[in-house]
Amino acid sequence: MKPLTMIRFFILIFIIIFFCIEKVFSQNKDVNVLKLDKINIYCNKTDFNLIYRKPYENNYISVDLIYNETKLDKVKMRIRGDSSRRFSKKSLKLKLNQNNLFPDGVTDINLNGLQLDKSFIREAIATFVITKSGYPCFLAQPVIVSLNDTCIGLYMNVGAVDDYFLESNGLDKRNNLYKADKDSACLSIYDNLESMWQKKTNKDINGFNDLQELILLLDTVSEEEYPEFAKAIFDYDKMVHIIALNLLLGNHSTYYHNYFMYHDLTKNKWLMLPWDLDNTLFLEDCKKNYQTGNYSDEVNSEMASNLFFERALATPIILKDIKKKVFEIRNTVFNNEFLNPVIDKYVKQLTPYIKMDAAFNTVSFSEWENAINNIKEFIDKRYKNLMYQFDHSPSSFRLHKPNYHNKFPILSWSNSKDPDNKSLSYILKYSSTSDFVSDKTTTVKISDNSFTIKDVLKKGIYYWKVFADDGEFLIPGFDNRSFFIIE
Repeated sequence: MKPLTMIRFFILIFIIIFFCIEKVFSQNKDVNVLKLDKINIYCNKTDFNLIYRKPYENNYISVDLIYNETKLDKVKMRIRGDSSRRFSKKSLKLKLNQNNLFPDGVTDINLNGLQLDKSFIREAIATFVITKSGYPCFLAQPVIVSLNDTCIGLYMNVGAVDDYFLESNGLDKRNNLYKADKDSACLSIYDNLESMWQKKTNKDINGFNDLQELILLLDTVSEEEYPEFAKAIFDYDKMVHIIALNLLLGNHSTYYHNYFMYHDLTKNKWLMLPWDLDNTLFLEDCKKNYQTGNYSDEVNSEMASNLFFERALATPIILKDIKKKVFEIRNTVFNNEFLNPVIDKYVKQLTPYIKMDAAFNTVSFSEWENAINNIKEFIDKRYKNLMYQFDHSPSSFRLHKPNYHNKFPILSWSNSKDPDNKSLSYILKYSSTSDFVSDKTTTVKISDNSFTIKDVLKKGIYYWKVFADDGEFLIPGFDNRSFFIIE
């Protein structure tokens, strides 16, 4: 090789190595700022035992605490959460004294008990992905919690979606913010707004009127008009973004509760904000169909479909944009090269504290390590599974509302389409019970997208479901809470 050629060769090698190192450095620069905070709570042990024995009463007790080096007095603490209140290790809410707040204006500290998360980091990784992808999201970080100087284990410090959060993300607190608070808060015409939703801002102005209007429009706008409607009523780019994130993270909890809807009253645009992301990144959900929303889709008709997600996924032009966003997020932040260093840093930080956790008797050290490896495997496989589904599974489709009081009901639905042009059949089930008990359920397999029930049925309410079947995938139709009445 000539000297000049040799010089050029080594310069090229140097450039390649430099950019490889720079890429790794830039991808991992966030690892160095991850830290494990420590919270020490000081209180009367009798008071603490009292709220533990009565976890559903939302009773506050007085405590003092030290957050790292910051001392905070006259703090109020209670048990928080929904289903987690029944666990032995309970989640906690700390409400700070208004005269002694953090410099950043944080007023509440939410500590999730992590009883069901054997990895102890699932929510931290999910919020990290969302934030790094450029979407507004609360922060979640593992913390070491002690009670009267005795370590009681690892908790997840979950930032609030409050006025400070809105202002930090360029959102105006004078606009309307709603929290999907209870199970079945699905943006459905069946939602009981006052019991399932919380209005967080402008509580005394116009009730739930704008949310009710949004739900009605989601239900009634035609398939042809939906693409333009979505662009008019939602922040369209962010709508595509949050749906893509939910698909990649395997987040099905946000489908039926645990999210916020923010309404910009000036622009008349709606935005979904995520919340409570501990049900993400589970390896057993890695192959879950993108068309499947909540657990009710495949099992029963007790929970309605969330039309924010379903209508977007069933609209080809919107689904195309969602696919592009999934690809973009995968290439930037949702991949092992980017996330493994973050996960490994958490593992190094948490290892000394795992056996101190109050719930550790339910999780062995090897199970914890396995849970961590499962997250990495989910990250590796989820995108591939989604791409395969996009390319090969039948499209999402909607069940039509029948004439509820027809003696011989005609059940119909929109067509599902198969990307491989396979012939599709539909499996129709109708039952006198919402959980489709086998001895009370009739199953019919047909090739058409409508069916007339000619059996003479007893008076009462009947529930029905339809699945598109291409021989490989079984895809449930949406508008899941479908029923008819025989009088």
